[in-house]
Amino acid sequence: MNKKTLDLLEFNKIAEKVAFYALSESGKRAILRENPSSEYGDVVYAQQLTYEASLIVEKYLLLPVVAFDPVDEIIKKAEIGATLTMGELIKIARMIRAGRIARSTILSSGDDVTFLKSLIDNLYVDETLEKDINIAIVSENEMSDNASDKLKSIRRKIASTNIKLKEKLASYTRNNSVSNYLQDNLVTIRNNRFVLPVKANFKSFVPGLIHDQSATGSTVFIEPFVVVELNNELHTLQAEEQAEIEFILSEFTKRVYSNAEMLKLALDVCTTLDAVFAKYSFSVKNKCYKPELNKDGVVVLENARHPLLDKNKVVPISVRVGQDFDVLLITGPNTGGKTVTLKTVGLFCIMAYFGLWLPCDNAIINTFDGIYCDIGDEQSIDNELSTFSSHMVNIRNITNKITQNSLILFDELGGGTDPVEGSALALGIIEFILENKAKSIITTHYNELKEYGLTTNRVVNGCMQFDSKTFAPTYKLIIGMPGTSNAISIASRLGLKKEIVEKAQKHLNPEKQEFENLLKNAERIRNESLKELETAKAEREELNRERIRITQEGKKLEQAMQKVKNGAIAETKRLVSSSMQKADEIIERMKELRDKTDGGSYLEVKKLRKQLESIEDEYNKEEDFTQYIPLSKNDIRTGANCIVKSLQANGVILSSPDKKGYVQVRCGNITTKVKTDDLAEAKAEKEKPKPQIKASVKERNITTFLTELKVLGMTVDEAIGVIEPYLINMFENEGNKTIKIVHGKGTMALAKGLHRYFKDLPIVLEFRYGRYGEGDNGVTFVTVK
Repeated sequence: MNKKTLDLLEFNKIAEKVAFYALSESGKRAILRENPSSEYGDVVYAQQLTYEASLIVEKYLLLPVVAFDPVDEIIKKAEIGATLTMGELIKIARMIRAGRIARSTILSSGDDVTFLKSLIDNLYVDETLEKDINIAIVSENEMSDNASDKLKSIRRKIASTNIKLKEKLASYTRNNSVSNYLQDNLVTIRNNRFVLPVKANFKSFVPGLIHDQSATGSTVFIEPFVVVELNNELHTLQAEEQAEIEFILSEFTKRVYSNAEMLKLALDVCTTLDAVFAKYSFSVKNKCYKPELNKDGVVVLENARHPLLDKNKVVPISVRVGQDFDVLLITGPNTGGKTVTLKTVGLFCIMAYFGLWLPCDNAIINTFDGIYCDIGDEQSIDNELSTFSSHMVNIRNITNKITQNSLILFDELGGGTDPVEGSALALGIIEFILENKAKSIITTHYNELKEYGLTTNRVVNGCMQFDSKTFAPTYKLIIGMPGTSNAISIASRLGLKKEIVEKAQKHLNPEKQEFENLLKNAERIRNESLKELETAKAEREELNRERIRITQEGKKLEQAMQKVKNGAIAETKRLVSSSMQKADEIIERMKELRDKTDGGSYLEVKKLRKQLESIEDEYNKEEDFTQYIPLSKNDIRTGANCIVKSLQANGVILSSPDKKGYVQVRCGNITTKVKTDDLAEAKAEKEKPKPQIKASVKERNITTFLTELKVLGMTVDEAIGVIEPYLINMFENEGNKTIKIVHGKGTMALAKGLHRYFKDLPIVLEFRYGRYGEGDNGVTFVTVK
């Protein structure tokens, strides 16, 4: 790609953003140095590498790239025979590790990863060398004892000699006759030899070699003659140790030299992989879309967001060229976004060539053989060229290179000179572009170009939308109609004196003013139509959401109804089975007592017969749901008993009707929503010796408010039957709105079941477990609305 084009479109800033995601300095350098190729095959290859990187990470959950060091200079050093340091060998080991991990990880992926596999196909790493370096070298300044047997032996001798030295010298510090001559009872080192700190005026009392004295001269450091031989032995061993270390380093250097080509290949492959996965990371971070490539000259960007603008403020633009037109003429006010649109198109093409995905909703990119730009102020003081002349020199160079597969981006074509000649020159350039069948996007303020766009094939006008009420740009591109510059309106909005604005308007060409007014009216009508279209679209989306919601609620209702029916059937079967079993037991007992004549047996038979009649009555009793009495509006209230006709089940109303005529009803353990016209009056129950557990408020004769209710030992259903009437009573009457439910802890099954019930009950305002001192989790405080 042309370097000037890359600079004008600020591609270097994009490369810097991508380089941020690289793990190695080599990868960062490769990204910053890479010049994108627009050859179709190269672009396909770059895009496929990024796509396969996404497969590796997202589909196979693998991470083939790890941090490594740039080892090219280290390899060169080994090739010329210079011994490598321990730090350099550690970097070589990290490089081998990076190559090993990259190869094994990518090879473990699926058959849909082909380009990356071919990239590492020839990569060979010497794992033995990596292992040996890691065993031998502890850090940049320390070699392990395990580096060689000889080094281990030498270091053992050094340790033994050190012990002997210290013990010999320590005897001086423990000898009272000598310790009196010492400045301190300790052993120190001078000139790499163990010495004693002796008071200067007593130095003749400690025979030995003087190696140093203190700054004040009060202390001299003496090596006693008795340890000279041991010190000499220690020095000899230390020299042998250093020689062995140098030998080991030289051997490793030879192995690095023999693996130089392998290491260079590993460095190149890992650098490429680092760059590829950095491009993928950038694409994911910026919510980018994989572009569709073509060779037909088509560029389409939908809701494209310029990556260098603040992502919280950037306005997405949709732009296209090459499908039904070859030249797009963009008009509109200054600072309206025309130049940003030009740069976005050019930059997105280059980003795609680079292997990046694009921050937009959809993208079709052509592989142009050249992208040429004339954007910004081209004035050159050094070459004594005016703004217009500089533009013309650049345009001359561009027109000399134009081919059928070129993209030309001109900002304010023909500007900087007489408007009449400038517009004529611009029209001539546009016609030349059309003759060469190149693709171009051009910004302009000239009416002549707007008229040309209205009357010429393969040329289309576009405008940056402008709010006619606030005179503020919206930064949205509208293709198909020209725009107005609104220079005088903007000047007035920015505070230019009213009389100056009025004078300026008088100097407008009447024909031009009429044309501008026509464009303004057309733009106003189009903006209004777009707003109506957006409103209609929003309403349609809202209707779709409502339709989906209703469908989902309908399905939930059907499921709830089926659940109730299934539960009723199961309960009926259970009751019938239980009754039949009891009846059989009674009949068998009656048979046993049939032949007995004693009075006790007679009374027992009579009692059993009554039980049998009771079971028969219960078995034959059926609720008649065939005749319904509609529930009046006044009777539809919270706490009222009812029949749900569609479910053929008794229920209790839990809420008032909503706007759509639905109420919440609890039938047994099921809470559901039904239409009010699906409700009927509940049939009066026959008086029984004991009230129902789930009786209404009136049936339970609740006339006073309780502050505490105990349901210990009950099931969830039994507890709900006891609690619910009190909650409804509190809801319907003034006074206390909070009640304490004592349910105990145990397994917490009762507490959790009650909490699920409270959560779904519409009349409950809030509920909570007790706090410290209130009963903790053994109680729940419930407040109704």
